[in-house]
Amino acid sequence: MFYLFTAVMGVEVGPLIKMYLHLANGQAIVFDAALTTAVGMAVMALIAQIANFNYQKVGNYAVAALFGLIIVSIIAGFFRLMGPAAYSLYSWAGLAIFAVLLLVDFMRLRDSPANSTPVFMALSIYLDALNIFLFLLQIFGNGGGRRDSKWS
Repeated sequence: MFYLFTAVMGVEVGPLIKMYLHLANGQAIVFDAALTTAVGMAVMALIAQIANFNYQKVGNYAVAALFGLIIVSIIAGFFRLMGPAAYSLYSWAGLAIFAVLLLVDFMRLRDSPANSTPVFMALSIYLDALNIFLFLLQIFGNGGGRRDSKWS
């Protein structure tokens, strides 16, 4: 089921990546987002090995913030409230939330027993990384100060 889910997600994300690749400077945008995601994941994994705090409490706050972000996006979608500045702020907030969730998942992985749900942990980290990549695409593609894309 995990492999099927990741394959379906790849098929779903493929057209979005193709759209970004057709923008002016699109290859650089996608490469920068992928590289930043990879480096960010490595940094979060290192921090998770060193840090020692109540990550469950932080995780609960991050999930609450994620629900708040989802509610804001639904309201903004219905009423078309998001201008360029709000859209950029939304992208940065989503990136921050998923970065915290990624750190929490790495800490849960560190502290979990060897026989605990590896598929659930892998899926959770995969979804965090995918969302970070998608938010970075949004930031680099239109909200990150680049004026050479057609989205600006």
